[in-house]
Amino acid sequence: MLRNRERYNEYMARYMKTYRKSKPHHVKYLKDLREKAVNILGGPICENCGCDVSSLLEINHIQGNGNTERRHTNRASFLRAIVNGKSDKRLYNILCKICNIHHYVESVLQYKGHTVIWKK
Repeated sequence: MLRNRERYNEYMARYMKTYRKSKPHHVKYLKDLREKAVNILGGPICENCGCDVSSLLEINHIQGNGNTERRHTNRASFLRAIVNGKSDKRLYNILCKICNIHHYVESVLQYKGHTVIWKK
């Protein structure tokens, strides 16, 4: 079973490299759309710790249900809804990957007491 998973991961890595080369306009479109959505949601900075490295920032679903939303919509539609004002921006915030995991640990797993500090 693990062998099949490794082969699948290798295939997907090759596929995505080819896809990105063949669709550079789509990749740029998604990047620009994400940047607009991040700016609408408060700018490229983590609301919790102040991290400002854009590659580490994520759009967090404050009330959860991010996985459910991803199953029902694609990335471009999700970002367009935020940019066009069709999604309530109060349902989302910008967090770095670590703070997003921290949010999950506190809200879903109910473990409290941890803090995240960003030092430059």
